[in-house]
Amino acid sequence: MKKYFIITSLIFLIIGCNNKSSNKQELNFANRDYQNELKEMPSYLVSHFPKKIESLPITSLITVDTTSQCIYYMLLEFKKEKALYLQKIFEKKHLAKYQSSDSNLILIKIESIRHKSKEKIIYNKIIINNKTYFPLPFFETYDYSKSVDIVKTEDVYSNSTKCGLSKDFIIYVLDSKPGHYWKGLTPLNYMPNGWKNGYSKGICINKGKGIIIYWGLIW
Repeated sequence: MKKYFIITSLIFLIIGCNNKSSNKQELNFANRDYQNELKEMPSYLVSHFPKKIESLPITSLITVDTTSQCIYYMLLEFKKEKALYLQKIFEKKHLAKYQSSDSNLILIKIESIRHKSKEKIIYNKIIINNKTYFPLPFFETYDYSKSVDIVKTEDVYSNSTKCGLSKDFIIYVLDSKPGHYWKGLTPLNYMPNGWKNGYSKGICINKGKGIIIYWGLIW
């Protein structure tokens, strides 16, 4: 019996070591890809992103295709403790703060999404009811139903909000300026005068689900 116990323990130890090695390798691959993606973006646009990936799973969404009429990079993390920590920080340090359910949000959509939209919105001004609405990316739905990630699609996205996020997110804009910041992007005719081109960056936090979305946008 004692011999059997020792052999079983060794087997579990070997399996455990293999799993740790595999997880470390996956994390190294994720960090390699992440660092390469960061290099595709101007440093000022992603300065608020984490320096490295510390745990999995994560999701990154990126487009550098100027025919989309915007450039963006998003990183989604799923860590409840970190979400709570970051919310405390950015409650004291932000340019603007919005609820994801706000119907006045000004959104930049990639051209293919805007083309399919039945509602073609024209924004005439960024100040509405004495509140400044800096442009944000439209958060296009990423399907989590076929993945092994720890959230459901509806935890992140919703068709009931204008921005595409579920109603439980707080959106913090950290910086936003008008101007030309990416060669090849033409002015957007649906944006207000003075903001036909520009950039913004920020972070979205759903503390209940522990979801963090870092984003940078150039249009």
